[in-house]
Amino acid sequence: MSTLRYHLAVLQEHHKITSLDEDGHLRFYENSGTYTAAQQRVLKHLRNTTTREILIGILEHPGASRQEVADTVGISGPAVTWHMKKLTGDRIIRQERDGRAVRYRISEDAAVDLAAGIREAEDRRVLSHT
Repeated sequence: MSTLRYHLAVLQEHHKITSLDEDGHLRFYENSGTYTAAQQRVLKHLRNTTTREILIGILEHPGASRQEVADTVGISGPAVTWHMKKLTGDRIIRQERDGRAVRYRISEDAAVDLAAGIREAEDRRVLSHT
């Protein structure tokens, strides 16, 4: 572990990688301008299987309610709320009130990054299974 930390520090010192420290997790990204801060936030959420399924579900069904998301993904309503709090905090999801219900949509700023990130994640998954 100390060798890994050393090499990561050297890569950061030479500006080869950048890091994103959020929620007690330190993530590293190539520092060639490949990923903007917004793209890094999207990629962070796509690493979680449940969050990725939620995002795909909302892309396929914009305006889904909490219960619709829960039914699609197969998780509880409170779990949806927990994930949505993280996603709205990173400005990936926006909430709209529809009477008593809350509807979820992908924010316009994150839509392009999200679609590209999902394709990249699926490509990696396909390549790892071959």
